[in-house]
Amino acid sequence: MKKALALAVLALVVVGAGYLTLHPKSAGTREEGGAGENVEEEREIPIYPGSVPENLPSFLPAQFPFGGLENLSSFWVEKGAGQVLEWYREALENRGYTLVGMQGLMTIGSPTGPLDLGWFIFARENKGVGVGAAGNENGSFYLLARGEPSSLAPGWELLPSSDQAKGWEPIPRYPGSVMLSRSVSGNQVQVTYGTPERNVTTIAYWFRQALTGRGWAVEEENLFSAFLLLGRGENQVRIDVLPGAFYSTIEVSHRSG
Repeated sequence: MKKALALAVLALVVVGAGYLTLHPKSAGTREEGGAGENVEEEREIPIYPGSVPENLPSFLPAQFPFGGLENLSSFWVEKGAGQVLEWYREALENRGYTLVGMQGLMTIGSPTGPLDLGWFIFARENKGVGVGAAGNENGSFYLLARGEPSSLAPGWELLPSSDQAKGWEPIPRYPGSVMLSRSVSGNQVQVTYGTPERNVTTIAYWFRQALTGRGWAVEEENLFSAFLLLGRGENQVRIDVLPGAFYSTIEVSHRSG
């Protein structure tokens, strides 16, 4: 019943200049050769409890960077899109996967009401997993994609799943970030990190809280443009956070007295 109500909300979606009517199948069924064929053989990627294989509405695959791939499975579950994404994020992290790209949950409009939609891509060595979900409070469609990480987002640069440089770090790194580069010139150390968090203000505020709690004093700041300049004794550190398509870049420049 809940599924029918949610599908009614999704019943008409603008596609080009016209409308596309959805014709969902009954719960627990799927068309021969349709999405969901790999449910039994997929051991590495868990299936959200209570899900049923279900072909996605035609408009949804285009909302995800991996929606055009062939190696896909799709499902319906009576949970919100945010719940689905958070469940998969924890499940994949527990299996040793690292988040390398994401679109946080956002609301998109349709002629019959708003939909919550989001996706992310995880990687572990040369294995990649993409998860995308869209729905409302009554339930969600979600999509699972498998392949090499770069194949899940053709034409886009994903965040590396591990550090690309090493060495002393002058300040704590943002949770979940990876070191992209590091250089030393005289008394100055420059480190660049990448993080899948795309809200630069959130990142800048975290650094402000983390460093002032360790005795650093703010000398200049603009949290909205994600810039911080802090001092502690004869040491000074500048932090710039730059937004990107799939991840944000954190540039740290530390100068000792």
